[in-house]
Amino acid sequence: MTPIAITATALFAALAMGDGSYLAAFDSNGVSTIEFTPFNEALGDITCSGRAGYIPDIDAANVQAAKNAEAHGYYNAKAWGWVFVGGEVSFFCNGGANTLKYSDLISFQTAVSGACGQGGYGYDICGSPCGVNDLGVGRTFRGDHFCTKSFTGL
Repeated sequence: MTPIAITATALFAALAMGDGSYLAAFDSNGVSTIEFTPFNEALGDITCSGRAGYIPDIDAANVQAAKNAEAHGYYNAKAWGWVFVGGEVSFFCNGGANTLKYSDLISFQTAVSGACGQGGYGYDICGSPCGVNDLGVGRTFRGDHFCTKSFTGL
């Protein structure tokens, strides 16, 4: 992440950095910094399939999968979850034991969108540097495989 002191000039410089995640924080003196992380550095290894789906259904599936993950909370290692909406599927593949939050899945999906396009199919895998223990999150079309080379959720 690249901290930037916030002045009018710095704000415009931050906005010119491009697509990625921005975080503004204020210290006790009211001085702020902006941290920028480009999408290609946001989480882990992102793989894009080169295909894309129907964005409203992908978005709905991503949100519902994140809600489901947070509602359940703790998942043992090798636990998987997925949501079908129309012809789309949003999924997570838990390699290690994790307590998942809504924001975890949305952050991963945001990184996938940044790398693969908003409606692009793909997945992001990351381990402990991302605050999770071996987690993969992504989306694809209903009937495609995810989490393994043969599992489709059907």
